[in-house]
Amino acid sequence: MMKNKTLIAVIVVSIFGIALIGCLRENLNSGNIDQGNFPNIKVAIVYESDGDPNDRIRDANSIANLVAETKADFIHRAYFRGRVMAVYEKKYEVYGILEDSIETIKMKNPNVLIGGAIAAHEISRVEYDPLTREVIPESKTWGEMALDPQKYGFNMTKEKLHEICWEEAGTEDFILPDIINTDFQKLLLDFAKKQIDCGVDAIWIDVLYVQAQIFSRLAKEEGKD
Repeated sequence: MMKNKTLIAVIVVSIFGIALIGCLRENLNSGNIDQGNFPNIKVAIVYESDGDPNDRIRDANSIANLVAETKADFIHRAYFRGRVMAVYEKKYEVYGILEDSIETIKMKNPNVLIGGAIAAHEISRVEYDPLTREVIPESKTWGEMALDPQKYGFNMTKEKLHEICWEEAGTEDFILPDIINTDFQKLLLDFAKKQIDCGVDAIWIDVLYVQAQIFSRLAKEEGKD
């Protein structure tokens, strides 16, 4: 029975990944990238924004020049939407800056592909949906979205799981989300959709399978594998 539950979790996660790819394809169909003739990427670079407009090392023109100098075909994780970004996104027009930056970069580098990224393994205690501009309180992130192993037949409690993860991370300012939870799925999709609206060509889903890994480890520890 436990194997079946773990398998279901992996299948749901895989379907969720396919849904994100579907969102991206809609964007490709409306843009300049030919989906049937995807470019051969030879040079990929990592240039990750920290999201704070007051702490930018380079402006968009400087980044565009850097991309041109490196002859990059792909920029990986140009914007990484991790849990700490909820603070910046509530305070600043982060996505407006992202959209303007992408436009500037592509004016000088029209064929470069820009990849965004979203974290699937953790959320802020108080979250922010950039698509709906909704502030999501801790009563919902912890009360409804947090991963609870007991819901899936394990002995470990939600509190104990997070206590272990917080101790390992050295901080308690995040929550492990349940990727099967439909509210979290919508939030994660909204993260991706907002970046796509701003002009990113691809989405990297960071640590997508952590829940399946946790389930696998608990199944072994509790003799349910």
